[in-house]
Amino acid sequence: MRVVRRVVAGQGIRTRRQSGELLSIATSDTEASAELLELGSRVVSALLGLTVATVVLLRIDWSLGLGLVVGIPVLVLGLNALGPLVGRHTAAQQQAIGRAAATAADLLHGLRPLRGFGGVDEAARRYRSASRTSLRANIGAVKAGAVFVGASTFTTGLLITVVAALAGWFALQGRITFGELITIVGLAAFITDPVLNLADCVFKLATARASAARVAEVLDAPERVSSGTRTAQPGTLVLDDVHAPGLDGVSLAVEPGELLGVVTGETATADAVTDLLTGARPPERGEVTLAGTPVRDLDITSLRRVVLVEPHAVDLFGSSIREALHTGADHDEATVDRALAAASASDLRTDGGTGLDRELLDHGLNLSGGQRQRLALARALLADRPVTVLRDPTTAVDAVTEHAIADGVRAYRDGQATVLVTTSAPLLDRCDRVV
Repeated sequence: MRVVRRVVAGQGIRTRRQSGELLSIATSDTEASAELLELGSRVVSALLGLTVATVVLLRIDWSLGLGLVVGIPVLVLGLNALGPLVGRHTAAQQQAIGRAAATAADLLHGLRPLRGFGGVDEAARRYRSASRTSLRANIGAVKAGAVFVGASTFTTGLLITVVAALAGWFALQGRITFGELITIVGLAAFITDPVLNLADCVFKLATARASAARVAEVLDAPERVSSGTRTAQPGTLVLDDVHAPGLDGVSLAVEPGELLGVVTGETATADAVTDLLTGARPPERGEVTLAGTPVRDLDITSLRRVVLVEPHAVDLFGSSIREALHTGADHDEATVDRALAAASASDLRTDGGTGLDRELLDHGLNLSGGQRQRLALARALLADRPVTVLRDPTTAVDAVTEHAIADGVRAYRDGQATVLVTTSAPLLDRCDRVV
């Protein structure tokens, strides 16, 4: 949960790892690291079992007990020497899996433009290369694990065989009774489990340490922006002589109740505007304030309750359209219908015969691009923040629908501040002011 919060929280983190790698760390690496909790209890139980067996053997014959006291630590230390080998292979495996996941995520994210300029074949070739590297690393990790398991099983069996053989020899010599021999043979069979348990814990520890290093990297990554302590309040959102990529001393104010259009043909500039307005990026120079308070002094969580940005890239969550529209507040059907109508998405209620309970595949893949975009817009309207920033919300719809959305957004957001970062003529036509 800490890793997920670091990745998706409003501050963001500064890292060279791509989203696919972060996903791999937040799932497989955290799971492997969490196995340390299990290892602690397993080590304790194994040591207790070995202690009982050793005490019994010492009472029967001190030399047999002493052999276990000396032999088991030597065995565990010897296996521990193989730990770095396992750790290196595991780290290489996790790195390769992360790179393959990152390549796959980038490929899917940029599939449409790749198709546009014929880059799908090259992208697929790169993914195949990353996937094969991941496969080779995985095979190497499995081989290292197999060597470790084979060595631990062989040496444990050898130790138990020696103890049983010595006990048999002592029984033949009359040094111990046959009843004691039976006890020793039973203990020899019993201690196989705790010894192998300890050996497996050494193996799991090497894997967990490799994963923990990657988890620690994410947890220690510096935040992109700091979170203040003051609670955000609705009010005028101001950029005062702001310098950022694509912005050279820009000043503008978003007044409460104003519908403001922002026009730029540069993606980097549009990114800078939306990031600055929502506190996701600090300006290089200048100041961004909300209700007279610098955004850098505001608590990020409270800022998100006042200012919402709906990015151009659509992300839908939930197993149904109704779940995808959920914003954390309970809305009655009339409010939901009003938001859907404003986003020109009322057809989503009637299509398929199941209404808003219609099944939604991952990322809404069973919806068209226009439907996904309109559903995301309806969700943003339902959130009903005092300030809403919409980034190119109509690029996947036809001209008639675009005009309907422009009228719907204007009516739905009446009396609340809205920023439209867009080049759409119908949307800009409905704005009070265009920058």
